[in-house]
Amino acid sequence: MADGDLVLFGTSATKPHQADIVRWLAMMLWIANDRNYKRAWAYFKIGEKFKIPPPWHMNPEPMLPLPEVLSWERSRRIAYAKTMEKKKESA
Repeated sequence: MADGDLVLFGTSATKPHQADIVRWLAMMLWIANDRNYKRAWAYFKIGEKFKIPPPWHMNPEPMLPLPEVLSWERSRRIAYAKTMEKKKESA
């Protein structure tokens, strides 16, 4: 046993670093440009990922996304598709 802070399993006790948010936003902006999404999509996805309001004040240059970012974004598309499928079945 060791002394420490009690947190929910799978969560972090620290806030995300500003540099991480900017880097992820730049990669999400690249995805938005590549798929002809509006820029706002990237800002809302960053808010979803980091559990913060969309960081409208940030305006980084888009950069090629890392596999980690592509995987997370793909997981969100799959979750959305499953939700829409359930809604369609219940209607």
